[in-house]
Formats: sequence, structure tokens, C-alpha cells
Amino acid sequence: FEPKIRGRSSIDIHYSAHLNGHPHMGTLTSLASAFAAGEYIQREFKLPSLVKFEALENAPIEKNQVGDREYCRMHSPHYVEGIPLSEIHMRSFSETLNYLRENTGVGYEVEYYEQFQKNPFVRKTLLEIISRENEFIPFIAPSERLLRIRFPCGECHVMEKTSKDSVVVENRAPEYVTYQSVCPEHGQFEVRISQHDNNIIDFNTSIRNVIKEAKFIEDGRNSNAMNLMIDGGDWTGMAFQVMQSLDLLGYKIRDLPVRIFTPIIEDWSGAKFSKSVYVKEGTYRHVPLEFLDYKKFRETFGVSGLETVLNETRRWIEDPKKLFRNYSVNYLRKVFNI
Repeated sequence: FEPKIRGRSSIDIHYSAHLNGHPHMGTLTSLASAFAAGEYIQREFKLPSLVKFEALENAPIEKNQVGDREYCRMHSPHYVEGIPLSEIHMRSFSETLNYLRENTGVGYEVEYYEQFQKNPFVRKTLLEIISRENEFIPFIAPSERLLRIRFPCGECHVMEKTSKDSVVVENRAPEYVTYQSVCPEHGQFEVRISQHDNNIIDFNTSIRNVIKEAKFIEDGRNSNAMNLMIDGGDWTGMAFQVMQSLDLLGYKIRDLPVRIFTPIIEDWSGAKFSKSVYVKEGTYRHVPLEFLDYKKFRETFGVSGLETVLNETRRWIEDPKKLFRNYSVNYLRKVFNI
């Protein structure tokens, strides 16, 4: 960190999570690692650090296959008793964030995907990627050869996940682009992308990561902050994609955020402890329910559970050989004495 932090006045720590469920043990350890890193660096360099939590309420739900099209909606317009499902899941994250802030002295702020995608810089960079898609596609869409940009129907919020229905009907990039898309129930509709439109635009992780890291660089220049990104170890490949694309946007390697990849929590097979897998009946039947269900975690361990997670990740941050490796569920059983 020392070469990157010279002359800086603060540290911005970036962490993102999909609001498609309550945090399980893998999410808790990576999020706690972000605060433990902030606490450590803040202490070592005597500079304030802030976790910038990117809350992704655009995770797909209600998938419906129609031929070769996959239609879905985001979590945010899916309501349970009048409350967006993403907000229900965010309650658990907020509880965890508040605990980590209070016990590390590292502050945090939240930005939702809807706020992010409306930002003029985000729209400007997206338009540049569209205008130069042949240059970017080999890095951010090498297999599909298609930029995944999609648009929810204004009436029912359904969108085509694979972007096969997203057709450019007017291309004035980098000023603006007009797309046509199709809702299976309400038919064709058009959406314009420009720097100052407020239309909801969804795009996949590869595009989002390129744009958000470019934004981090620009924001860091304006606020004189060093950028640190905290990701799980399964995101290392994405970092390569983003690095190549940022080069196309004119950023140099010294501009890029510092990155730490946190340990992957592995299941019995050695695979990543997955939020999307554990919901399948019986898949993790031998794993303690406390590691899967945040409510059960809190019922069993109370506040001391979050304390255990934080203290464990503090040990990782302070000793690189403990940070740059993975951990099994059985290891965590011993940590929690279950």
C-alpha cells in the first residue's frame, strides 16, 4: 500500500454484494475482511478509511425460459408484503455493516445499483464502450460476442436476461443510443441511453465492473483518496478482464485500485460455498444451518457470532499467509465450536 498511499488524504474501500439473499458465511467473512483491512490500514497509515458498499438490487429473479430467451425481473420490483425483496435482504446487511462500523471505527456508505447506473459518468462510459464495442468485446464478452445491456419493461419490469432482444435502432454514440427491446406480455418498447436520461438500464457484471472501476479512479482523483477493492478469491479472473478494458479507456496500471482477494469458503467438494447452490434441497445438508441462514446464525450466536467472524478476519489481514489461501467449512466449524 505504501507507494499507492503517498500524498493521499483518505482510503476508499470498495465492496459489493447482490441483494439476492441474506448474507451467508462466505459473504460475512469477505465483508468483515473489508472492515478489518480498513481498520488495519487506517491504524498503520493514520488516515481515515471508508467502506463504500455497493448494494446490487438488480440481481435477477423469477426466471422464465421462452425458446432461446430467458426473461427475468430484478429483486427490487419484486415485493413481499409491500416491501421490495432486495430491501428485506438489505436489513441483514445493514445490521452487519453497523456492527462492523461500531467495532472497527471504519465508516461506511451505501450506493444502490439504481443510483449508480443513473450517474452521468457511468452513462458516458457505457456509451463509449458501446461506440467501441469491437475493441471491448474480446475482453468483456469473449464467448458471447455481445454486450449484455438490457432494459426492464416499464409496465411489468420483465427484461430479457441474455440481451438477445436488445437491438440498436439509432446509434449516435458517444452522444446517445436508442435501443429497442421486447416484453413477452407488453410488446416492443424503446429506451434511450444518454448522459442525462433516467431510464433504468441493466448491464452484466463485466460491463459494470469496468465502468465502476473507472469511476473509482475518477472519484479518487477528485477526493484524493486511495482506492482499495475487496473481492472474494473467485473474482480474480474478472480483475484481468477489467484491467484490459481500463487500458482501452486510457487508464494506466498505476491508476488502478489496489486489490485484495479474500479467502474462498469451500464446501465439502472444494467448490466455493455458494449462495445460489445452497438453496437447492439437500445440497448442503451436512453444513450447519448457522452458516447458511443468517437468522439462524443470529439466533445461535447473537452478537458474539459477528465478533467471532471479525476477529477471525483480523487474523487473516494481519498475516498474509492466512489471507492468501482458502478455508473449508470444517475449519469454520472449529472456529465456532460446532
